Amino acid sequence: MAGRQDYLERLNPLRCGAGDLPLQAMLVVKLLVIFAVLTKIPGGSHTVAPFIPWLESIPYPDTIRLVLKLGIAVACLGLFCNFFGRKACFYIGSASLLIILWSRLNFSNNQLYLTLLFLFLGLHVKGETFWSIRITTGLLYLGAGLNKLLTPDWQTGRFIEYWYTVAAPMQWFDGVASLVGTSNLSLALGWSVIAIELILAFLFLTKIKLRWALVLGLSFHLGMLFATGGLLSHR
Repeated sequence: MAGRQDYLERLNPLRCGAGDLPLQAMLVVKLLVIFAVLTKIPGGSHTVAPFIPWLESIPYPDTIRLVLKLGIAVACLGLFCNFFGRKACFYIGSASLLIILWSRLNFSNNQLYLTLLFLFLGLHVKGETFWSIRITTGLLYLGAGLNKLLTPDWQTGRFIEYWYTVAAPMQWFDGVASLVGTSNLSLALGWSVIAIELILAFLFLTKIKLRWALVLGLSFHLGMLFATGGLLSHR
């Protein structure tokens, strides 16, 4: 009876202490699984438009893709029930990467980043630090920050101004702009985003306490969530 009770307790999806991943990593994995399910990662396109030409010659692409996605579903369920751990993460990451490479229509920055997170969690050796994930995250912010820094529309604030006046108008932006001016507000917001992304890159890529990077990153993305009215990303 005790053995059965322990087994049922292990199946509890709210439990994160079981498995071959640390408690914090298991919590992150379950949150990533929820995000992947809600956003339909790794993409739903069945169009064969591969990044690597030889993938186009693989027979029965629809069948293989279906098998890969069924495997991802089983792995996600296993993670939620505290089974497989690193093996499930590695399968989700590698299968998702293959699906993305198979069709350019399934590519987005968010999907590729999430795929790499699963892949690195699967390759993690118990007892070691998660430097592979820190480096991946740091390079992501570094690339995003440098890209904006070198883009004239971000330097002048024109991108922010276009976003909030044409692409996705927001009432709060109009209210603040009426006080300080649209150009001034757009310029300030644009450079704030650039500065925060470069600071996050520095924090993730150095040995500074990870807590600072996580607090700043969480605050930044919660701010984006509010500022864009729930639009988390622009593909």
